[in-house]
Amino acid sequence: MDKILDIARQQAMRFGFSSAIVTFRQKKQVASIRLRTGIPTFSFAAGVKKFPEEIIAALIFTLLARLKKNVHTMEYQSQRAILIKYLKEKADAERQKMISLRRSQCNPQGHTYNLEERLKEVVRSFREMFLDYYVNSDILITWGKRTTYKRFGLWHAQSRVIEVSKTLDAPSVPVYVVNFIVYHEMLHAIRGIKQSKRPHNVTFRNLEKKYPQYKEANEFLSKIHRNRGILPV
Repeated sequence: MDKILDIARQQAMRFGFSSAIVTFRQKKQVASIRLRTGIPTFSFAAGVKKFPEEIIAALIFTLLARLKKNVHTMEYQSQRAILIKYLKEKADAERQKMISLRRSQCNPQGHTYNLEERLKEVVRSFREMFLDYYVNSDILITWGKRTTYKRFGLWHAQSRVIEVSKTLDAPSVPVYVVNFIVYHEMLHAIRGIKQSKRPHNVTFRNLEKKYPQYKEANEFLSKIHRNRGILPV
């Protein structure tokens, strides 16, 4: 706190202010600034305390420059570039950590179904569509941690993980229903779910209908949805 306040006061004086106020809050936004009775007041996310001093100085400088509408100098561009580079590298590291954690926690073995076996069967059944991607993508599959009655599968594109609702890990769920969910998420994987704002568009639905028991699988899933998670008997 003292370190950041000292930097804030030093930078504020460079911009013609007599002092500065620093506060910390639990917030997603890294930092913000506003004038209170003529004094620049900074609000930082708690994580800023762990930033290197060089980055804190760059952050405070860019905020003050924007406040004073003095953003056309070489120093501003330089400090902004330092800040952006650090924040990008930090975000990339956190994203990679999340991806590694998600992949390490994959558990394909359920009480009834082994999802690795289901995935391999789907790939074998639709070799022309899925085999190349399956061989080259290092894809993983796991049971989810919660029971659901609306969404039965997820494709995590960054970590390349298919997640299947554990609602379907039951003897009363036909194998073709589990395979259909795997098939559905594999379609997202090969098509690139982020390439479209409407991932379930007409093209996707037409591919989905190529699944031999498309109608039966959807009817079974619809019953679970209507019964709010209670499996049909």
